[in-house]
Amino acid sequence: MAEYLANYTILDTVTVQPGYMRNAIIVLCSTIPSFIPNSFILYVCFKKGMITGQFKASIAIMTICNLYSALYAVLFHLFYIFVNFTNTPVDFYLCSFLRRFAITSNCPSIYGCLIVAIDRFFVVCLNRPFPLMYHLILQIPLLTMPVWILITHMTSTKITMEDICGPTLKTELKDIPTWFLFKYPLIALLLNFYILFFIYRHARKMTAMGIRNDENEVSSKKKMTVGMIFQCLLPICTQLPMAGTALFYWRGVFVPQLVWDCNNVVFYIGLTLNPVITVIFVRQFRQAALKILTMSYLKTKVTTIQPSQLSTQRLQLQ
Repeated sequence: MAEYLANYTILDTVTVQPGYMRNAIIVLCSTIPSFIPNSFILYVCFKKGMITGQFKASIAIMTICNLYSALYAVLFHLFYIFVNFTNTPVDFYLCSFLRRFAITSNCPSIYGCLIVAIDRFFVVCLNRPFPLMYHLILQIPLLTMPVWILITHMTSTKITMEDICGPTLKTELKDIPTWFLFKYPLIALLLNFYILFFIYRHARKMTAMGIRNDENEVSSKKKMTVGMIFQCLLPICTQLPMAGTALFYWRGVFVPQLVWDCNNVVFYIGLTLNPVITVIFVRQFRQAALKILTMSYLKTKVTTIQPSQLSTQRLQLQ
């Protein structure tokens, strides 16, 4: 359990806690598989002629956010394993920064669904494009809160005894850092419900970029919106167990190791499920996946005929 160290004298270095090793292995095993579906999404996004839809940019940015969060989680826990096995002392402030930045690095994967929701709201409901420049500018307000919380951690005078670094700087904002992340998927969820309502109500009147929608296009938009709703629910469902457990932890309540293990699996498995939902519910990505799998299957069915075999076959025909 976490406890505040009121009279702790800050040392130059700290030694990471060996008891976290089990958690580190679970996080790595839960996170590494996410590189496969996320890399596939980026591959089909950037491969010329594969994806031409209006929401290509937002889905690509959401996927990059997932990869960034997964990459930092993997690198951070590999760093922990290295310094733990080598018993290398780590600078106190560096260890606190890396530990707190782990929370900040999760934010892009959480607000990625909001980027897609805003993009779809502009195109579907307002009939206006949402260019790439808007996506990049949108990153500034979305990252403001996480960066501010990181700063409050690093400038705080409070120190807690925690699971990885031992003595670690802790913000005085109490439960705010734990709960503020939920605002991103909640806003995205409301936007997607409104988009779904808009599509159902104005299906025969709605136009996309000045072109009248046919029934197939409307059906595709409905399915995609349902998929986006699942993607908004995903970070909420994966974060709730961890957030609830953390609230008990910060109040000095003992949490069994098995609970932390389950929370870590649920929390990081969302990085794998997010791109899988994209492939299932977004038609162009689903078609791209089927196309690539079909091509791979056909290549394995090709039989190579050696020149000697070809000559023998010709003699038999003669």
